[in-house]
Amino acid sequence: MRRIPVLALVLLVTPAADALDVEQLDGETLAALTHDGPLVAIDEASNGGLELATAITVIDAPPKAVWDTLVDFDTYPEWMPQTTGCVVIAHQGDERLVTTTLEFDLVITKRVEYTLSYRDLGDYRMEFDRVSGDLDKNEGYWVVRPFRDDQSILYYANYVDYTSIKLLRSFLKRQPGRGLALGAGSVAGIARSVKQRGENP
Repeated sequence: MRRIPVLALVLLVTPAADALDVEQLDGETLAALTHDGPLVAIDEASNGGLELATAITVIDAPPKAVWDTLVDFDTYPEWMPQTTGCVVIAHQGDERLVTTTLEFDLVITKRVEYTLSYRDLGDYRMEFDRVSGDLDKNEGYWVVRPFRDDQSILYYANYVDYTSIKLLRSFLKRQPGRGLALGAGSVAGIARSVKQRGENP
């Protein structure tokens, strides 16, 4: 597995890419790297496709405020990209089942709906994975860490099986590397949206 750092959605393959562990970078380094946009690290699968995309950004809001933004699922259609519906259908203990509806403007407008299980692991960390719906695989995590005075560092990691979307299936099977760009663009856009919402609730 090769990790490729992406800054402001520009793929930067470096000699040290295999050794990069973004969660071990200190806050000041991350603040410098994310000054103009999220830092995105792409884990590339052996076939050249996407294995995991992770976006990191610094948010001018304390961790609790950022966390409250992330778990307020009912407001996602107001600020989360492509999201037209988001409903918590079950909530028991530290687990929530959430059904989300997305609309993408591809060749035509494509509507996608799925249910994820979100598990609060404590210390502002949450994992999620697919329960049902249009996407065959959708998993990842959120982490919010304190930084400086009343700031936060957000980590958002996600893998989506984009071949579940019929309009993309044959395209991505012919060119699996294009999934890297889709993954990078998706997590970066979501990280930017969380930053904007967290700083301007």
